[in-house]
Amino acid sequence: MPAIRTAVLLSLSLSLLAQCTAQPGGEERRDSAPVVRGAGVHAAGSRGEAPQTKETQTKETQGLLSSIAVIGASVSCGSGNAKELRVLRDVPLGVFLKSTLTDEQSKRSRFLDLGDTFFFMNPDVNANVQVSKAKAFEPTLIVALDFLFWFAYGEETRKSPRRAEGLERGLRILGRLDGPMVVGDLPDIDHALQGVGPFGGPIVRPAMFPSTEERLAMNQRIAEWAKARGNVRMVHLDGLITKMIRGEPVELRGNAWTVKKLSNALQRDRLHPTVKGSVWTALHVADAIAGLGDSIETRFAWNVERAEKGVLAATEKARDAKRQADERRTAQREAREGRREQEAAK
Repeated sequence: MPAIRTAVLLSLSLSLLAQCTAQPGGEERRDSAPVVRGAGVHAAGSRGEAPQTKETQTKETQGLLSSIAVIGASVSCGSGNAKELRVLRDVPLGVFLKSTLTDEQSKRSRFLDLGDTFFFMNPDVNANVQVSKAKAFEPTLIVALDFLFWFAYGEETRKSPRRAEGLERGLRILGRLDGPMVVGDLPDIDHALQGVGPFGGPIVRPAMFPSTEERLAMNQRIAEWAKARGNVRMVHLDGLITKMIRGEPVELRGNAWTVKKLSNALQRDRLHPTVKGSVWTALHVADAIAGLGDSIETRFAWNVERAEKGVLAATEKARDAKRQADERRTAQREAREGRREQEAAK
């Protein structure tokens, strides 16, 4: 059956492309480049009737950013970035988002990264598992950047509807979380049809795409859902990716980037961001988070170069681990070759 063949192909492609530690069913990350957890968790700010002074605003801000759960699919998982970062396992979105925080706030924030490369295979099951794990974490903030993507994209089956019906199912599952949240809209990924996956062709097919009209209507529905909730802010992935594809300037809070080569922003599969693309994505997530309160923006550094350096610093131990693993493999290979030469010489 076409849907089954596509699922198998995507599973093989993405499992080779990405090395996320999440497994089908949504196991949390146990990474060699983990999200560093803060020294303490500050309770969420009070929403009583007392006037908001500078001190209470600061406490509320610290509370919002104290326990952040990241849920979603392969972009949240950091699919494919291990090769560029020269680490053993892909580095999830939480590491990039943490790098956008000020030094002070970074010490106080802890992250749970639940992003799953295999989310697309069964969005309903994986979404429910992630939401349950996120609730157990008792987050003060939810980041659901690409959580809804595979409810809209993908090949429909009787048990796994996509497009508008699938989106409604995704929103109902996401609705189980009632705290502050940022959620991404649905980008146009037509360019991914020219991507190159592990087997030499694109990892997506036209049959998996909604029409432009369907996608725009679903984005409108997500916006309405977010507005009705009140404590949800949008990350406009559609606009961000469109600018990158067209080579138009991307500007945010004093940072600017014109993507002259698409390979600077997206990996060869044209679906997942590079390290720099991930930093810019994280900065847009931070911008959406800042919309949840007046003083929250002061908890972010708003500097792309600083964030990139922060990601490299956070993954340095993981690079050392990979270097050591590579050296061990090289030594083992040379030893095997030496033994073969000795045996041949007898």
